[in-house]
Amino acid sequence: MKTPEQAQVFGGTAGEAYDRCCHQMCDDLTNNDDRVLDELEAEGRVAFRYVGWNPNGSRRDIAGITNARGNVVGLMPHPEHAVEPGFGPDSRDAGRGGTDGLAFFTSVIKNLVSA
Repeated sequence: MKTPEQAQVFGGTAGEAYDRCCHQMCDDLTNNDDRVLDELEAEGRVAFRYVGWNPNGSRRDIAGITNARGNVVGLMPHPEHAVEPGFGPDSRDAGRGGTDGLAFFTSVIKNLVSA
């Protein structure tokens, strides 16, 4: 359920589990709060940004953020869908050709192994 605080920041209706505008044409940027984005930036909680191409038009090219403790990451792109040609998202150069997710996962594995 959406709390009153979440509804104030993100829009929608408190007490409802479903936001009728989620991923719909009525979902727009009018409920984005620059103050919240400024806080995320100031606290170093922007974990990932789109570089070169922002496929969903997120503000400030933000692709992922962390919680306040930094131990949970929310990520908008779905790298698990982009690990082999033919299954990834459309790229500028090819339909279903994106394999950027593979580099994401291999970098995570390399860092865990070397830790």
